Order: sequence, then C-alpha cells, then structure tokens
Amino acid sequence: MREIVIDLGEEWAPPASAPRPGRRSKPAFLVLLLLPLVLAGSPGVPPAPSVTELGLLAVPDTGGERVVFDDIIVVATHFGWVSAFELNGRPRWRAQIDATTDVLSIQRAGGLVHVTADSAGQTTTIGFDPATGRQEWSAPGQLSVVDDAAVLVNRPHSVNVFDAATLRERWSAGAIAAQPFPDSGSILVLTGDGEISERKLSTGAVIATARVTLPDKPRLLVGRDRIVIRGRLDSVWLDRATLRPASPTVNWSQWRDCGPVICARIEDGERTLIVDPRGGQVLRALPEGNAAVATPAGLMVLADGSDGSPAVETLDPISGRRRIPLSGWYTVSGNASGSVPPLLVWPTHGRSYLAQLRPDGLLIIASVPHELSECLYERHLLLCSTSQGRLGLWRVRSGNGA
Repeated sequence: MREIVIDLGEEWAPPASAPRPGRRSKPAFLVLLLLPLVLAGSPGVPPAPSVTELGLLAVPDTGGERVVFDDIIVVATHFGWVSAFELNGRPRWRAQIDATTDVLSIQRAGGLVHVTADSAGQTTTIGFDPATGRQEWSAPGQLSVVDDAAVLVNRPHSVNVFDAATLRERWSAGAIAAQPFPDSGSILVLTGDGEISERKLSTGAVIATARVTLPDKPRLLVGRDRIVIRGRLDSVWLDRATLRPASPTVNWSQWRDCGPVICARIEDGERTLIVDPRGGQVLRALPEGNAAVATPAGLMVLADGSDGSPAVETLDPISGRRRIPLSGWYTVSGNASGSVPPLLVWPTHGRSYLAQLRPDGLLIIASVPHELSECLYERHLLLCSTSQGRLGLWRVRSGNGA
C-alpha cells in the first residue's frame, strides 16, 4: 500500500477557534510550532514530528471493538465479523463468529487472538490463529489476561486459569463469580454455597477463605478496602485483606495513582474524587460524570470516562489550579482499559488537528483531511473513526520517541 506523508508545513497552524496552550503568548506559541522544523537534523536533537497516512481500512466503521497488537490490528464489526490487518493497513484475514453476536473484548494469549462475544446472554471466547484467522480454541465464558495468567470466567458455573503464554490450564474451580486482583497474583472466587476465597493465580492454592450467607441475586464488588456481595435487598460486607465481616463504610470502587494524587470513586458514585495519598484526605471532587488521568501537563479532566472523551482542562494535582484549557480537544485511548496517551484530536470542518500534551502546553503535530473520533493510539499507530464512515490508520511520530 502506498504511504501518503502528510505535509507538516502550513497545516501546522491550528483553526482560528482552537484553544491556545496555557497562557503562552502568540509569538511564543509560533516558536514552539516551528522549533521542531528548525532543530530537525541537528546533532543530538530528536527528529521532527511526523504523521504518515497508511490509508482507510477495508471494513466499515461500526463502532465495534478494535485493538492494535505488536504485529496485527483486529477490528470487530456488525454481524459477528472480525477482521485482521497488518500494521501497514493491509488486510490479513476475516472471520465471522455468528451473525447475532456482540463482541465484548479482544485479547492476546497463548499465541492466539481471543475474541469474547455474547449471543443471547451466552458468552463464548474463541481463539484465532493470528496469521490465518483459523479457529484454534473455544470455551464458554469471558477471557481476561491478568499478569501472566489468562482467566476464563463462565458465570455462574466456573473459573478456569491458564498460563497466558501457553494456554496450559493451571487450575479450575466452581464459581458463580470471580474477580482477579491485578499485580497481586491472586483472584477472589465466590461459590454458590457462600464460600468466598482468595486464591493464588499460579496454583489455585487458598490464601484466605470465609463462608457467608448469600443475598438474593448476588453481585461481587471489590473495592480498595472492602468486598461487597450485593443483593437486591441486602449486602454482605467483608474486609478485603482478611475476608472477615466488616461494617459498611466508604467503599472505593476505583483507586488508582494519578501522579502525586489518587483518583478515586466511591462504589455507585457519580463523582471522581482527588485524594491525597499521604493521609487519605479528599482534596476535591470533580463535577458529576467527569473523570481524570495523569498526564505530563498535570491532571487532565475528561468530560466522562468513555473512550475518546472530550477533554476539559488540566489542573495542578495538588492545588487544583487550572493549567491548560482543553475545550474542543478529544482524547484518544490506549489498548489497556482506562489508559489515555498524551495525544489529543481537534476535529473541525472536514479536518482534524493532532497535538501532543506536554508540560508547557500543546504542541500541534499535524492535521489530517478527515474528521476523526473514537481514536486508539498504540505502538505509534493511530486508528480512528472518520467522517466517511471508515476506519483510518496513521503512523504518528511525536518527535520525542513517544
């Protein structure tokens, strides 16, 4: 496929309505835009930013799951179709699972591409050969890769744990629900008779166990400090570390590092809270629905937690002072759930501007002749929905190795 290199000359100028980085004056902003052109080729200086269009993929854009792996791009479309492409956009293979399926996730494990799909409430995971698209593996349930394990949860029947590199089964157990603990090497397993246990992902050995009276239609919710088995009318609260009964309290359903602070959310809560990790003090609550991620320019506030969410602004994580207004810019997503690369998109009037978010502001990288949305950025490749109803693919080099 012929590569089309997008000109980075005059198109570097952002639209008249585009927000300017921080409080930087216009001359300084122009210097920032032209600096990579001036320094390109100088000894010890990174190359100038560049964007190369690889083309529109040969599938319609239906808003389905899409993933960029090390050597393959996999896209799910309507009627159970799954299509694979080379990293240069050339088609590799196409397969149909079932016309009534809804693809939930796409994972890589055991040398295969695993597609988890739901059909009439029945969840199945199918493993495809990444080179040919031939079906090599299938099992009921939803697969997720956690640390070095592939966990298959077939609610409300069982959990099976495999070695992620070989797909060799390590162990299995009866379970109506299971929840892995990332980075801890363990998994929480709940059985139909009320036994709840924490087990090692590697062997299935029991670390801690307890028995509870299950509420009606139980749901397993794991927070930072508490485990909640929630039913329609009542709930069972357990201490996450010991599995002993615990009193109801604030249950942090989300608790993750956001640079020098913690981005947290209370179970069933609608507001993201910014927490001081030193003492647990809530520094501020974001407006309802907003989310936040750590970036080189501080804490970036998003309009919501969805993929491709509109950006709002960046804040100083401690003081909450506004750093850079970002109205009009949209985020892109990474492969990992919740990951947001420091690349932003401004779609307007048949074009889109790409910018890198840096500590001192926005650096416009280039523009492309498409209005882009729902973008995924992984391994220097940008995969986006276009206003033409197709998926577009670009190679993006920001000039600093990112």
